[in-house]
Amino acid sequence: MIATTQYNKVMARSAWILLILASYESHLVSVLAFNPTPIQPVSVSSSLSLSSETTTSSLGDTQTTKSSVKEKAVVVGAGPGGLASALILSNLSYDVTILEKTAPSNFSEDGTTDNNEGQESMPTQPLKQFDIRKAFSYLIDWRGQEFTIKFPAIHRKIQERSIPSSTMLVTRIPGDPNKPIPTPVIAMAGGVKKRDSDSYWIPRNELIAIFLEEIEERNKKNVTDQGRIHIVMGSDVKQVRIIDSQKNANNIEVNNENRHSLVEVTSNVFDGEKENTYEAKIVIGADGFNSNVRSRLSQIDGGKFGVKRYKSPAAGLRYKVLQMPYGVNVPNITGTVPLTMRGDSLYSFLSVNKGAKNEVRMGCLPLKDPKSLRSTNIITKPNHAIWDITDGEEMRKWMHKSFPRMSFQHESEGGIISSAEWSRFASAKGGAFPSPGVSLNMQLSSKDETCGVALVGDAVHVFPPDLGQGVNSALQDVLVLNQTIIRNGSSQDKSTKLTLGLALKQYERDRLPEAKALVKLNSHVGPYQYKQTGLVDTTKAKLKVLNILFKVVLNKITFGIFPLPAAMMFFSGEAMSYRTIKNRSDAGTYSIVSLLAVFALRKLMKLR
Repeated sequence: MIATTQYNKVMARSAWILLILASYESHLVSVLAFNPTPIQPVSVSSSLSLSSETTTSSLGDTQTTKSSVKEKAVVVGAGPGGLASALILSNLSYDVTILEKTAPSNFSEDGTTDNNEGQESMPTQPLKQFDIRKAFSYLIDWRGQEFTIKFPAIHRKIQERSIPSSTMLVTRIPGDPNKPIPTPVIAMAGGVKKRDSDSYWIPRNELIAIFLEEIEERNKKNVTDQGRIHIVMGSDVKQVRIIDSQKNANNIEVNNENRHSLVEVTSNVFDGEKENTYEAKIVIGADGFNSNVRSRLSQIDGGKFGVKRYKSPAAGLRYKVLQMPYGVNVPNITGTVPLTMRGDSLYSFLSVNKGAKNEVRMGCLPLKDPKSLRSTNIITKPNHAIWDITDGEEMRKWMHKSFPRMSFQHESEGGIISSAEWSRFASAKGGAFPSPGVSLNMQLSSKDETCGVALVGDAVHVFPPDLGQGVNSALQDVLVLNQTIIRNGSSQDKSTKLTLGLALKQYERDRLPEAKALVKLNSHVGPYQYKQTGLVDTTKAKLKVLNILFKVVLNKITFGIFPLPAAMMFFSGEAMSYRTIKNRSDAGTYSIVSLLAVFALRKLMKLR
């Protein structure tokens, strides 16, 4: 009875949160092959006007005298971590160039050109637009908000364009149309009980647009003590190297006291016929877990930037996205009103299929904009039957049979999804969850410690979206990097003033243990929330729930002395670091093991 009560009170909310976090974080879609149509890169200022200055051999050679005296910085990758890095470096008076691999035009999932009539013609528009390959939402919790509140306009826009988790509804829809749709429940995430801040669900493209808007406004104002930010689309980084102050570009020793070390970045355009070279004081690698920057650093420093991988039951799961209209009506049982899908709700659709290779679920995440299509996510094992279907009409029939409650009949018969979308969905290869991994190092600086390279976000740590921490941990990386660089320049005593290289080393000391703890937690906290089929996985999932329930009961009967399970500590609302959560979770596990060992030892002694 005690166990049942604890489960109902505590696990109801946490289990739903773990289900919700099956949404797809920023690091997931990096696994998709991306081979855009060859195109000449366009260099643009972040106010989105064409600019020729970033195509020169160094950063901003053609800038005005006032801005040319600023230090130069390069950020590789225009995801949330990269754009956030550019903003903090701009605040630190660096002129920043962002190198983004995406070409300045729109591409469909197979990489072919897709010209959308009526769309605003902007070189960086693909970054703002919805990309089916990156159709996932972020849950910005208090960790991510520690960064966003530093930029009031960004924080306000996130609140305006997102769904707060404290009011979000969750509905689990049975596949059998003869079963009633249950009443929605409120699922709170992000610690709204103990913290003032709410958590916010926002689509990736919407968050990117908000960051770009901040960059545009900043460049228009042209504040003297802020650096300008430029975005170079279609730029594929091929080389990163640190040029020592006592050596020239050919690595030959020189004797010149006026020389300073610098980082040189070389990028190719997609046709491979031209190279652009950039020189910078600091380079930020924010280009995902298949990071070119990290690979180049590994070549420089003898493999010290390799990635340590961990096993996870969620690793290797495949996913793809089906787009549905915003306000779909879902039939309920006879005599009841149909359910109209709301933007502030999460929906989990169960199929009527049985068997490891046929059972499937659909998940719809909250969405604020009623003009947008609703992304419906499907996650399965790689050997699931859905991956054998490549024809659109065959896929429609299979889905209609799997979800008879849904209006998946042919569009000529009133179906809610077009034949074109069924064809796209059937042929889409989707993506796969990566194995949890963490880079062995996060930075590399010059010998004189006057310049260097730092990694943030997925370039450092990657994992399945079990805990929804991809974007939050990336923003935390950027926040700590900002703080260490500020400390670097804040001392008035030159004898104690840190160099940039020492600041980057301090950043690594602060963040690498956090990254390792987060990756380890993701390897075993919530990996079965995707409802993997098969006897082994379902058995392990049940044992995992019992383990969590057992720890909750121990926490209650010991009046909090025994720690809560790690999954619940994430959503308890307390401002705990990843290391703290991991250490407390480990302490609880070790205490259980120790008690069991003592009990077994006493039993053995009695037998003697």
